[in-house]
Parts: sequence; structure tokens; C-alpha cells
Amino acid sequence: MVIKVGIQPGGLFRLFGISVSEFEADDKIYESVYFDKEIPLIIEQLNQAAFFEHMVIIIQKWLLGKLHSLKKELPIDKALPLLLKKGTLSNITEVAFQSRVSIRQLERLFQQRIGFSPQFYARLVRFTKAWIVKENNPAINWTNLAYECGYFDQMHLIRDIKEFTGVTPSFIQKDLLNLPVSIMRFSIKDVVLILF
Repeated sequence: MVIKVGIQPGGLFRLFGISVSEFEADDKIYESVYFDKEIPLIIEQLNQAAFFEHMVIIIQKWLLGKLHSLKKELPIDKALPLLLKKGTLSNITEVAFQSRVSIRQLERLFQQRIGFSPQFYARLVRFTKAWIVKENNPAINWTNLAYECGYFDQMHLIRDIKEFTGVTPSFIQKDLLNLPVSIMRFSIKDVVLILF
């Protein structure tokens, strides 16, 4: 069984004070000197857990224990979920205004909290939305998917698919969407626990 704890954008910084940009793409986060020293103990407890429910309790207890050191929420932290909901970054000036920072500060805060520029993050959010729509509706054609998810045209969607997955849309259609994976989701405010 694989357990994945998905932390909402900005959550890693607020929970652990870690800037996402400090990690290399191929780093194992739990081995990083920047990360929580309790991780090896948590992994050991998870390996010894007899039931799935016990694993969830172990992770929840550990994360809830981190709330006492949670960094205070800034206006940028309130703007990030709005971007996730909208699935697009229509106006960076509007996001900067809502976050009560300049555009330059917004870019710096995005790098610190998310590890990406606002523009790249918006592309990633839009692509993720397209992926979820395609998973839920495999019959939708790529053109309609592109327009439904806020892409200018199908070619922009295809470019993002190739960049973010390394494969073509036809490969996704044929192979990836037919994989037998069951997903269960549990939510704790800033954390989504996904089990495969």
C-alpha cells in the first residue's frame, strides 16, 4: 500500500517553515536535513501498523501535533486556495492586491511557499483540473477539455500534457486512464491524505 499525504499549496511552509524551492526535484523529502526529524519514527510506526485505519491515525496525530508551531496565515495563503478553485490565474495584479503585496513580492512569496512562479503555478493548476476532468469523463475529446479547463486552444493543453507528464494525449487516453487504481481521500484542513 502506498500512502501519500498531499499538503495544500503553502502548507509545507506553514507547517514546517520549509521553502519548497529548497528541495531538489529528486530529493527524498524525509531524508532532507530541512525536514522534520520525526519522519523516520513515523515511517517505522506506519510499517508496524496492522490496519489501514491505524496508519491514518498515526499520520493525523503527527500532523495535528504540528499545529502548535503553525506559521501565521498571511493574505497570500488566502489567495492560494482561490487560485485552486478558479483553476486559472486570470489577473496577477488582482491576486497581488488580494494578498496585499506588490507583484514583485507576490512572485517572491510564491517561490517561497509554492516553489514556482505564479504563472507556472497557474499552468499547473489548470493542467491538474484538466487531468481530473479527463479522469472523470474519459470520453471527452481534447478540444472540449481544453476549452472547459480554460485553455486558449487544444495545442496549449497538449503542450502542458507533454511538459507535465512526458507523454502524449493518445498515450494517456489509451493506457493511463485504464489503470486499476482506487483512491480514498481524507481531509484535515490544509492536508489531503490520499491512499492508493
